[in-house]
Amino acid sequence: MTDRNASAERQQRGYPALLNVEAQPHWTVFLTDFALPSADVRRVQRQLATVHTRLLFIRIHGGLERVMREIRSAGADPNADYISLQAIVSRHENLTLLQGLFDRIPQRDLARVDVPVLECGFRPSYATQSLNVVMGADYLQQDRIADRFFEDLAKRKPYEVMVHTRGGTLQMRDSRPWFMLAGRLRADEIRSLPDGEVAYSAEAVEAEVEGEFVVDGAILPIAQHPRFAEEARRLLRLSRDVSQRPLCLQIRRGRVVGLTGRGIAPQILAKLFASNERYRRVNEIGISFNGASTKFIHQWPAASNEVRPGVHIGIGGAANPDDADPQRSPLVHIDCIAANCAVFVNGEPFLRASS
Repeated sequence: MTDRNASAERQQRGYPALLNVEAQPHWTVFLTDFALPSADVRRVQRQLATVHTRLLFIRIHGGLERVMREIRSAGADPNADYISLQAIVSRHENLTLLQGLFDRIPQRDLARVDVPVLECGFRPSYATQSLNVVMGADYLQQDRIADRFFEDLAKRKPYEVMVHTRGGTLQMRDSRPWFMLAGRLRADEIRSLPDGEVAYSAEAVEAEVEGEFVVDGAILPIAQHPRFAEEARRLLRLSRDVSQRPLCLQIRRGRVVGLTGRGIAPQILAKLFASNERYRRVNEIGISFNGASTKFIHQWPAASNEVRPGVHIGIGGAANPDDADPQRSPLVHIDCIAANCAVFVNGEPFLRASS
């Protein structure tokens, strides 16, 4: 590979490909509520050194108004400039601050590197690992992959998406939309990173999701509020277990009606289902294709597990929780991930993944 080609390939990966730098003047504002390791700061600076954006790092403390003052002091005009908010926060309450900041800036996007909060055992090294995946991801390729998915999906209504796992087949026949959580950031968009998937919301009662789904990659339990941190920690031990002794979910009309497997997962999840019927409900199906996520992490709830090439089913807490809605109030959102699978969209082969 020539130096020119190597340079072009680097520009396709990570933040240079992720940022919407066509919008000018453009600022990239990194927001953290902990001391981002200096090595990570330097890596971000190097990756954006030749990109047409001005880079600013802000440590969140003192509230929203203080953050706005720091943005203005750096020379940005929040009312006129395009500001890409790139956040890594370890405190649950700072999610509200990010939303408030987003609402105050007319021309913006927001991408939050997803890490567990302090109550779930946050460490700065978790942010480093997640940044590694973000900075290695090919977001331009993700755009092309997602475009192909939606082209195949549009060929038939209602569409049919088939997921073949080791020992089971899951079928979705529906007309409701899928969502793109991949590729370059777009104006007004809010995303979680590393990202790289297309997703289907199955929150409707009796969603058209039927079949068997074999979980042989990982279990990713995400506490949607600190009060569920202990429950999420207990469920995390299932992650390595299913990678060695797969779990099969039997799904009818969007509900898990059966659990089989030789590991500890069936018994533990059965008790969880008995504690709250919402844990049976499939609320999300995601097809992931982030090639920068190359291995599963079982020691902590790494968001990169969810975007590793494969398919995941979300049960429990809604993908977008809402305190005002009892059926979508915070809980533990559990992503059940298949590492070995093949996906067909209206009969067209779309993705094949293996561990």
